Amino acid sequence: MKREELKELGLSDEQVNSVMASAKKDENALRDQLTTITSERDSLQSQVDTNAAELRKLEKANKDNEELTSQLSTLRQQVDDQKKQFEAEQTAAKIDSLLANELSAAKVRDTDVVKALINREDLSLGDDGTLKGLSDQLKPLQEQKAWLFEGKTKTKYSPEGSSNDDTKGADLAAAMKREDFNFTEWAQSQKED
Repeated sequence: MKREELKELGLSDEQVNSVMASAKKDENALRDQLTTITSERDSLQSQVDTNAAELRKLEKANKDNEELTSQLSTLRQQVDDQKKQFEAEQTAAKIDSLLANELSAAKVRDTDVVKALINREDLSLGDDGTLKGLSDQLKPLQEQKAWLFEGKTKTKYSPEGSSNDDTKGADLAAAMKREDFNFTEWAQSQKED
């Protein structure tokens, strides 16, 4: 959020500075986490690549030994499976991150509730790195469960047995100014309407 947007919301300069400092602190913490996770990912990818290269060397050097060749092919399959699992986990993490960003942009009030309503199997990463399939799921939610989104509802409280007629009671102040005002009579006349 930008300083101008915060000022438009009616925050003082001191409040804006406090919010911006807090946001900067959070941003730095997230940046540190991202750096750590990225280095761990790169390290794991390097290990997978090194193991695969070593396996290829061993396979070439021991073509004549059937037992060793069998063990090497088993290891190769394990490495391939680990690589696929690693790539699937990376894709899932990217989808989770993009989903969180998109839900925030959609001004969702409770992301956990909305995430539970989203079918993750219909979500995918596009070639351009964008999240595909979310807008098709968000539109019906915004229409059917508008209360989950900020600024989408303007409902009036209407307890059972009452009405939402705003004109009732609007003239109470005027009625109270009369010398012959009787609240009981006035309340009964409101019920009859």
